[in-house]
Amino acid sequence: GIRSIRIQIRTIRKGFEGAAGDAYDFVAIGFDGGSTPYETFTVHRDSRVTVRGADGAEREMRLFGSVLQRGDEYKLFSYVVD
Repeated sequence: GIRSIRIQIRTIRKGFEGAAGDAYDFVAIGFDGGSTPYETFTVHRDSRVTVRGADGAEREMRLFGSVLQRGDEYKLFSYVVD
C-alpha cells in the first residue's frame, strides 16, 4: 500500500488557511467512496489523506479524488478543485 509521501502545501486550501508553505508527514489514506476492482486495476474513490504537522497535530485533507491502483503502483486519477 501507500507507505509514505511528503506533502507540501503550496497554496491556501479551503479549511487550511494559514497552512501554505507548511510541511506535513503522511499518516494514512482512506477512501470514503469505496473501491471497485476491474480486470487489471482497482479504483479507490473519495480519498481522505491524514497528515501530521510539525506541531504533532493530525489533520485530514482532501487533496485529490480517486486513485487508480495496479499492483503496487498508484496514480492520481482525479483532482479536487476548491
